[in-house]
Amino acid sequence: MFDRLFDDTFGRMDGVVDRKSGDQLLKHVKDLYGLSHVAYICINLPTTEAGSVYFQGTYSDSWVKYYKSHKLALVDPVAREGLSSILPLDWDFLRKWHSERNYVFDEGRNHGVGKRGLSFPIRGVHGEIAVFSISADVTEKEWEFMRRMLVRDMQVFSAHFHHQILKFAGADTFKLVQKLSMREVDCLNYVAAGLTLPAAAERMKITERTVRFHLENARVKLDCLTTSQAVAKAVGLGIVIPG
Repeated sequence: MFDRLFDDTFGRMDGVVDRKSGDQLLKHVKDLYGLSHVAYICINLPTTEAGSVYFQGTYSDSWVKYYKSHKLALVDPVAREGLSSILPLDWDFLRKWHSERNYVFDEGRNHGVGKRGLSFPIRGVHGEIAVFSISADVTEKEWEFMRRMLVRDMQVFSAHFHHQILKFAGADTFKLVQKLSMREVDCLNYVAAGLTLPAAAERMKITERTVRFHLENARVKLDCLTTSQAVAKAVGLGIVIPG
């Protein structure tokens, strides 16, 4: 099921060419995956004024207005952890780590944000910082089922969506990409096609350790934090073709 949803959504990513199409894509992700909301926020987006905040999402106007007027960004665990973390953030864990600030989550639920969520920090090559968040109003058991696939899919979507935002904002990421070796491109292609590292190694007739070495080199050259982000960026730049 989730593979079909992934293919459907990923195929629409290149269609994000402006704010309107970005809104449409976020709404599509929300509806297709049965989520309550999807949101993207970026600080210091290239070609904008220093310190500026760029936001797109499906949240209600009332929640956005309430969030801004009460300056919740200063205390919101998602915002604070998202600015310093590099790993996906599960809101259930944030509730435990920042119990004194659970009122932010409670206010969000009152505005229809959803009971549970995941946020994906993004560190950009231009110095920008972004966070891609999803939320769902589901039970703990339902969340356990959804979470693993959502982490896999949304980690890729978040990196690719950020790349599309950079493109229509006028930031030239192509100049920042160092030349990848053929082996590095091959490894990225196999991972993008869904092969495991052992399977990729067998296909290329090299060791799994060597595959990891090439992927790590590619990750560094593409200036990404994770292999998933490197694959998403390589696809977005047309370096590899998924499928």
